[in-house]
Amino acid sequence: VKNYVGTVMLHMDIKNIHAVRESEGLLWDLCRPSSSVGAAATWHGKLESTGWLSHVHRVLAAAARCAAIISQEGCSVLVHCSDGWDRTAQLTSLTQILLDPYYRTFIGFRALIEKEWLCFGHKFEDRNGRGVMKGSAGDEERSPIFLLFLDCLWQVMQQFPTEFEYNEEFLVALMDQVHAGRSGTFLYNSKSERKKKNLYELSVSVWDVLVEVAGGEDLKVFSNGQWNGEGRAEPLVVNLNCKNIKLWEQYWSRFDTSLVSFEKWSYYL
Repeated sequence: VKNYVGTVMLHMDIKNIHAVRESEGLLWDLCRPSSSVGAAATWHGKLESTGWLSHVHRVLAAAARCAAIISQEGCSVLVHCSDGWDRTAQLTSLTQILLDPYYRTFIGFRALIEKEWLCFGHKFEDRNGRGVMKGSAGDEERSPIFLLFLDCLWQVMQQFPTEFEYNEEFLVALMDQVHAGRSGTFLYNSKSERKKKNLYELSVSVWDVLVEVAGGEDLKVFSNGQWNGEGRAEPLVVNLNCKNIKLWEQYWSRFDTSLVSFEKWSYYL
């Protein structure tokens, strides 16, 4: 950094893949319908102890800082984590969503995922743990980095309900397809590997699958009825008060029929 005049390095203290994986496991244990903790008075304390919402807050705070540097200070931002394909993708994607209404539309969001996650080499195969037994050596590479990104995006959507063309059902369906394997989009660890395996000719795109799930190219079931149709020109400024960071119940608790109607989600499976 000393060789670049005027450069400031900021450490955002976003935790690594192992900490995120551990928090996800604790949260699933807490939210599963058979959990005995759910009805206990200590449930909210248990939720906090998973650390998941802290991960969400850290990523959101870092993205908000990047957006502010660009929009308010007029400076460029270089984002990089240890390897450049996990926390980097989370921050660059969320920052662009905060800054540009194009990425809050269906077509813009698709472009964002294609370039920031698929083309830049997020290791979907390793992070999803496809074909790896839990507890085995390969399981150390598994981590819900993309899910954490979608959870952060959902938090932004709750604060700005009229600014997005898509709704939370779209996010849930997309996350399901990451694991379902109905398309080749999220197979392997890079665009190069997918190209070598000829997946672009041998498999369908996840976006085509989502059109099928939605029952038509208008994606009506995934459309946000509150969308204003344009999007504000100024950046979205997220309220980072911890009271505004909530559990994404429609994802984490969707199989708990005491909280969410299963029929609402069953047709995605």
